[in-house]
Amino acid sequence: MTKYAFNKFDEHSVRAQGINLDISLKTAVNICNKVRGLNAEKALAFLDRVLQKKEPVPFTRFTDGVGHRKGMASGRYPQKATIAISKVILSAITNAANQGFAEELKIVHINAQKAGSPLHQGRQRRRVMKRTNIEVVLKESEVKKTSSKEKKGNGDNSADKKKRVASAIKKQDKDDKATQKKVNTDTFSLSVTESREKNVLEESQSTKAKTTIKALEAPTE
Repeated sequence: MTKYAFNKFDEHSVRAQGINLDISLKTAVNICNKVRGLNAEKALAFLDRVLQKKEPVPFTRFTDGVGHRKGMASGRYPQKATIAISKVILSAITNAANQGFAEELKIVHINAQKAGSPLHQGRQRRRVMKRTNIEVVLKESEVKKTSSKEKKGNGDNSADKKKRVASAIKKQDKDDKATQKKVNTDTFSLSVTESREKNVLEESQSTKAKTTIKALEAPTE
């Protein structure tokens, strides 16, 4: 397994590496310093603006012979190194997608290291080639937000959860009893009303029967 300078890996982090990239180490160091700590999508957007020469990369190290840019001191628009580092970041994002991570990914670590030094061949055999290794580690931003909320809540323990569950059950039982009492009252009122209507109906029927009997018993002329 390839060794990384970053060793604080967990289940919420993903990594990628570019080996023996044909780019300048000094330029890669300044690019990494700029995008470190940014959101992965914002970092790619910045590198795209660098390629379009809309925003320069600030050079805080290795500034010998580097000209000034508007709004900053030393800066450049490195094309080759920008493309190579963008590919490594995209590779890390792809690894995160394959593992089912969230879209909010933060660059918690990006590093440029000196790689091997092969020699040129032919007429330039005395010259040493530029080779650089790039390491990128991404982490889910939502994990940090969740953990901060848990810290603000002072660690919601299981005892508090049990109390809330018990109070909720007690409240539900109370509501059920009140509902049952109301149903019983409505049922009793309905039965009383039905009995009254039945009595009135029976009285009216008995009155009609008595009237009919009297009419039959009356003597006819």
